[in-house]
Amino acid sequence: MNVSNHTLNNKPVIGILTIPLTEWSHKMKNQHAINSTKAKSYLPEAYVRWIENSGGRVVPIQYNLTKPIMLGLLAQMNGVIICGESSTKNFIRNHFKTDIHPNMIRWMKSAFVIYEFAKHQNHQDKYFPLLGIGKGYEELYFMEAETNYYKNLSMNKKRKKYKLNNELIKISDKLIKNRALRLIKPLSKFNPFSKKDVQLWGKKKVIYSTAYYGINIHKKKHDFLTIHAKNRKNNNEFAMLYSFKEYPFYGFNFHPEVVHYSWSHNELINKNINETVDFSQKLSYFFVDECRRNNIALVSKKILIYNYTLHSLDNTLRILFPRNWEMVQFKKQFTPTYFFGLIKN
Repeated sequence: MNVSNHTLNNKPVIGILTIPLTEWSHKMKNQHAINSTKAKSYLPEAYVRWIENSGGRVVPIQYNLTKPIMLGLLAQMNGVIICGESSTKNFIRNHFKTDIHPNMIRWMKSAFVIYEFAKHQNHQDKYFPLLGIGKGYEELYFMEAETNYYKNLSMNKKRKKYKLNNELIKISDKLIKNRALRLIKPLSKFNPFSKKDVQLWGKKKVIYSTAYYGINIHKKKHDFLTIHAKNRKNNNEFAMLYSFKEYPFYGFNFHPEVVHYSWSHNELINKNINETVDFSQKLSYFFVDECRRNNIALVSKKILIYNYTLHSLDNTLRILFPRNWEMVQFKKQFTPTYFFGLIKN
């Protein structure tokens, strides 16, 4: 990192937007009822530990907070991650008239608050990075490409629908797809990866992805992006990794945190474990180092993730599925998790 020591923030604080429990219902395809009355949102442990692995501290940003409270939290952070597996756009992709769940609308509105805050900070010469992983990869793109759509988001059922126009390419019908990552441009001007890294990652299957869709890199609306890695599906090219040209915003169409910390998926991870772990770790270092360039100070340690309970896998399942939590299929789907807005019996 090309930043002098006296400006380097050695204790970066990184916010992660929590995910509505509605997404679990979508993930399980409504085969089993989610007891969402007991908690409002969740955050898998893997995202937290992935950041802590590189020296960052984590603050959960509960998606259902009011805007003033959320802005108060953001004012103490050095960067934010927007994550998840199922993009909110997925709820309207196949059925144009389908209503998006109100919780997902609220999540989108919260993501947009973060997005606008980050843009404002960068306009004020206060370096503020954003990272979109999975769901966030799509949301960051759409918040820039279709800003008016997000500005006009409403809980009202009469809200204006948005119809996709080939912005996304369907890339897989399978839940898991392991791929190599062929970097075609340095991720930043600091060029954090060696030539050896780039060559190795281009040959080995080092990424874990649950993506069904990728951003069409030939769509005109992507002109604000720099494409750092791409792939091809049925002669259509899509972005695997991108950054914004004007802001330190990044999108990963894969989950770098899974390899280290989601061992329930271990049998789904490719055999190149040494290369994959190295890849995951270096991406973590990259984003945490980006956040070190921001010198906003943490005011209250009470907002850190350490003040929340991490629930074991069994406790996670008891919260979500109190009647049939011991089912084997659940143990393969879920990991240790933080819950927010939890109501005890």
